[in-house]
Amino acid sequence: MSTALIAAANTHKFFKGDPVVLLNTGYIDRVAIGSIPTQGTFGIFQGCEYLSNARGNVGWSPQFPGGDTSTDVTAYLITDPNLIWRIWVGTGAASAAGGPATQADIGANYNWQVGTGNTLTGQSGAYLDYASAGTTNTLPLTIVGLVQSPPGVNGTDATTAGNIVEVVLNQSAFKVGTTGL
Repeated sequence: MSTALIAAANTHKFFKGDPVVLLNTGYIDRVAIGSIPTQGTFGIFQGCEYLSNARGNVGWSPQFPGGDTSTDVTAYLITDPNLIWRIWVGTGAASAAGGPATQADIGANYNWQVGTGNTLTGQSGAYLDYASAGTTNTLPLTIVGLVQSPPGVNGTDATTAGNIVEVVLNQSAFKVGTTGL
């Protein structure tokens, strides 16, 4: 796990699992809801420590609510581009169930979309945008497998839209993307 800083003035909400990008200021920012990253992904947000104006103390959180601090925030990220991630298959900015991703999609590149995170659990709303399938080496995700176990659990049926896939970061701040299949 690596650390990076979120600027104190940043009002964006960060959730565990959100893709983040490195700004030219040296700070990180979350990819905006409904937008597609135009630069390589710097890492995946895992949580943060910050001095909360509301609580009056420094604490750990799986999310950053944005605007609740007067000091920079220490964010914890996973930046290794070789890790395999599990991600839900959606489509378009409306975050409707997409796909289903099938065996034939392994090796193809995709973009992600960032939906609204869950403020109760701190979990990200990011998902693989199935409608963005392509071979372009600048797309940030490559499907490397389908999640099919345990059978009968939501997301493990490769014949149903909204399934879960395994991906690696294709285009990141630490890796040049490859052409998809």
